[in-house]
Amino acid sequence: MATPAKQLFETMQDSETDDESDQEDTPRNAGSGPSSRFTESVKKRAEHEAQQQTAVVKEELGRRAFDLLEEYFPEEAKTRRRRGQAQTLAVGVLVGVFIRHLLGR
Repeated sequence: MATPAKQLFETMQDSETDDESDQEDTPRNAGSGPSSRFTESVKKRAEHEAQQQTAVVKEELGRRAFDLLEEYFPEEAKTRRRRGQAQTLAVGVLVGVFIRHLLGR
């Protein structure tokens, strides 16, 4: 399924190809007119949007995978959660001791 930005980009490429066939005297990749700048900006926007959508899909896939793992392996998930809480507590205590040591001087 093509995104709206990708469809716009493809439409712009098609129209650029049509314009180029009308102007056979100019080199194909001249890139000096406003049309080429517009095409480049559309291409950059389409690429940026595709990257954003890829990041969103990856994040959603990660969430769903983690939820499934928690559902099918609840004991391991609970152990992992406790281990994370213990590490957080240990780091908090170490930071507290370090700050106390700095302020004590």
